[in-house]
Amino acid sequence: MVLFFVDSTPANAALGNITVSTDQIVPVLGLVVVICLLLLLIMLNHQKKKVILQTARDLEKAEAKYRLLFQQSPISLWEEDFSGAKTYVDALLRDGVTDLGQYLASHPDALKACIGKIKITDVNAKALELYEMNDRQQLSTIEDILPQGSEWIIREEIVNLLTRGHYEITIEDRTLSGRELTLELRAVVAEGYETTWEKVYASVIDITEQTRLKNEKKAYEKQIQQSQKLEAIGSLAGGIAHDFNNILSPIMGRAELMLLDPQNSSVMREHCQRIVEASKRARGLVKQILTFSRKVEQDIQPVSLEHIVDEVVQFIRPTLPSTITLTQDITSPLPAVMADSTQLHQVVMNLVTNAFHAMEHTKGTLHFSLHSVWLDVADCFDENILPGRYLCLVVADTGHGIDKATLNKIFDPYFSTKAKNKGTGLGLSVVHGILRSYGGSIKVESTVGEGTRMMVYLPAVEIKDAPKVQRAYQGPVPKGNEHILLVDDEKAVAEVIKDMLERLGYSVTMRVSSFEALEAFRSLNLHIDMVITDLNMSHMTGLQLLSKIRKLRDDIPFLITTGFSEQFDNAKSTFIGVDGYVNKPVLFEELGHTVRTILDRAGVAAEQGARVTVYEKMKTPARKLRITGKGRCNLTNIAPHADFLNHFGRSGRFLRQAFGAFFSEDLICFFKDLGLDIGYERGGRVFPASGDAQLVARLLLDWVRAAGARIQTGTSVDELVIENQQVKGILCHNQYVPADKVILATGGASYPRTGSTGDGYRFAEKAGHAVVPIRPNLVPLLTDYTGLKKLEGLNLRNINARMFIDGKRKTQAFGELTFVKSGLGGPIILTLSAVAVDALIAGKGVRINIDLKPALDEAKLEARLLRDLQKRHNETMGSFLRGLLPHPLVQCCLEETEIGASQMAGQLSSQQRKKIRYWLKNWPFTITGFGTIEEAIITAGGVHTSEINPNTMESKKVKGLYVAGELLDIQADTGGYNLQAAFSTGWVAGKACVD
Repeated sequence: MVLFFVDSTPANAALGNITVSTDQIVPVLGLVVVICLLLLLIMLNHQKKKVILQTARDLEKAEAKYRLLFQQSPISLWEEDFSGAKTYVDALLRDGVTDLGQYLASHPDALKACIGKIKITDVNAKALELYEMNDRQQLSTIEDILPQGSEWIIREEIVNLLTRGHYEITIEDRTLSGRELTLELRAVVAEGYETTWEKVYASVIDITEQTRLKNEKKAYEKQIQQSQKLEAIGSLAGGIAHDFNNILSPIMGRAELMLLDPQNSSVMREHCQRIVEASKRARGLVKQILTFSRKVEQDIQPVSLEHIVDEVVQFIRPTLPSTITLTQDITSPLPAVMADSTQLHQVVMNLVTNAFHAMEHTKGTLHFSLHSVWLDVADCFDENILPGRYLCLVVADTGHGIDKATLNKIFDPYFSTKAKNKGTGLGLSVVHGILRSYGGSIKVESTVGEGTRMMVYLPAVEIKDAPKVQRAYQGPVPKGNEHILLVDDEKAVAEVIKDMLERLGYSVTMRVSSFEALEAFRSLNLHIDMVITDLNMSHMTGLQLLSKIRKLRDDIPFLITTGFSEQFDNAKSTFIGVDGYVNKPVLFEELGHTVRTILDRAGVAAEQGARVTVYEKMKTPARKLRITGKGRCNLTNIAPHADFLNHFGRSGRFLRQAFGAFFSEDLICFFKDLGLDIGYERGGRVFPASGDAQLVARLLLDWVRAAGARIQTGTSVDELVIENQQVKGILCHNQYVPADKVILATGGASYPRTGSTGDGYRFAEKAGHAVVPIRPNLVPLLTDYTGLKKLEGLNLRNINARMFIDGKRKTQAFGELTFVKSGLGGPIILTLSAVAVDALIAGKGVRINIDLKPALDEAKLEARLLRDLQKRHNETMGSFLRGLLPHPLVQCCLEETEIGASQMAGQLSSQQRKKIRYWLKNWPFTITGFGTIEEAIITAGGVHTSEINPNTMESKKVKGLYVAGELLDIQADTGGYNLQAAFSTGWVAGKACVD
């Protein structure tokens, strides 16, 4: 201690001197130093606090920034505490474990204990969204999200963190609602925590969509490769067919000609007959090869499944080993099914191939069974199957069978249990798709070691009389004396066709080169009545020859012969101007009838002696026909006569005579004679196979012109000229046109842009006819449903709509419904619209209840819900309903049943189930109005049928005046019925005018 003191003795004081000793100065200086040090310490401490405070603030800012980035990151981020696992692992390593990965793999309890020590300390909002969670508390340990059986992922992560400090992997996972995810996981130990692993950061990137697209791309590439293989096989088959048919042609043709020679002995004729029969079988075999190589376009029409099965049996019987017995149990006769015969061949052949492979190395029995069955609601094993009559084809084998695990996958694309060279895995998937497209399905029963039963169900076509889609040749082969130019680069084929034609009386100029044939036509132009040419010739094809000859003379009839070409069929031949074609090897009878038909086709109607002029308001005729059936032209329907009439309601009676004179089979034959290929679709609807209404209009116009009729386009009729209740003619632009007979076929008032503006009603009224007030028919219905905007464009198939008028059930319709901008549309709504429009006009209330699950009654629907809820109880209701309904309808169901989208399916009460059931069977729509007449497909109302003769369509008030088509007060449902009525009444009226 330094002491400061002053010596103040009286003596010194008295002397007046102050004496300061050294001992006194030192303590004072020490005090000053201490004070300075204290001040310095205070300043330094203050500065330290300031620095610490600033650092804390910076840390807070950094932490806030990190938290913001963490929470707002578009990537799922996780912060995990692996310290417990690290301690556990370190203990294992100290105990002598050298290969940690191997140890944890062989000690699942140790791995489970290690996983249990891993904690999730924080996750961002994206992570919660990814796993469909609402609260971070739902995630506390890694076990909460770890997929079952995926403990190896954590094992690999621990090993990689220990050796590399980071880890990456792609895994499959699920959300809490059960939605499958594909995730890219990356984990890294935070800097500074390498020894403790208290902080491990993980990022989880959702690559589900990218993976799906990648897999789809791979599948698409495989499909393209498969398609290319099949295309190559098909092309090869086409080439073989062409060459083979060229070889068969002279053999078969010469044998037929020898049969026609009366000088040949009976033995010779017997030999020739056997040659012809063998050649026909060879011809059929080539056709089957082409069928199975899928070189034929889809042609849906009534098909005999019995015949298909028989063809397949005959085709495979020679190829089966002797160890396999083939048996059949087929009930006959059976109704037809609506399908493409080629695709049915494909279906049956695929099932047979699978059965054969199952018994390839053992003895067994391949059994075919085909019967007609009736399926009630309880029998409908598939949602695509609806109550009704079906044909059930069973293909059964006694092979090795299929286990349950495999049975669940057999319809998956590219799934196959066969060796690499035995199949692609596409077979049953394609079969399933084909059958569903026809309203059918397939059911499989199998027992390992006993065998498999494949049961195919296809809706039976309830047709009373099969349509006459083909007319058999009757009577002797027609002859002629015309001059025909024949060209084929196969001399043997050309010679036999030449001999056939000459036997029929024709003069024939034969050439074996396209260029020679062209020169011959130039020389003999005026003397040639017809050209017959092969399709596939070197240097210049038959179609190229056609083009050059038509430039010289555009009215020359052309007949094509072909071994086979995938680019040629009836519809396409019509487009390019070919009058007909025959397949090689050419049959004598077929050639004779085809040649005579083509030569006689023109001028048939003109022979009736009538001069006909058609007055068309528009510049282009048949505009309404060109847009009918959405541009596809639903020509008619093959429903039986009585059923057909029922679709017209009360007006059906009036049409009995018209349909008796010209019905659907007559119309089909009429168009087939014009060269139109016909296609048949579900519900018996008939369309041109090309799906092109323009082609129908062109064929009709060509037929009209060929018959000598004149079409006056761009000409409006002002009024009818009638004197003494007898038609005398018409006025066009104030010009009088005399006429003995006038047919009013102006159409209704719908689609006025096509020229159908209701003029015919005005003409009929002036002629004294009563006209039932016109109104729209087959029109969309308007509704006040609030969620309509979200549903616009949604198409629902296989549903039932029940209509209630003033609360009482009136009628119903089954089929397809479409949500349109302001209401309901689609075939079943159009069918119901006639009743709805009349009720709304009368001021009555109209409601439509939609049954979304018509194949399931209440009990079956309840069983389905319970079964699905048991399997998917961990999903939210929003996710659960997506497995039951199209996505846009999920929200509608939730809102109208007052069930929360986030409610877990396992928590659904019986009362809530009841609400869902009721809504699925009775989704209500109040109908507030209907579309305008401009939107209507047809016009209801018209000339009262009591004033028209049903046998002739002639007016009972004005002689010589006839009314046909939509002008009459007749209207039916959609499906081809209305167009058939127009054709039938027009046919009867035209025939009556001529008679």
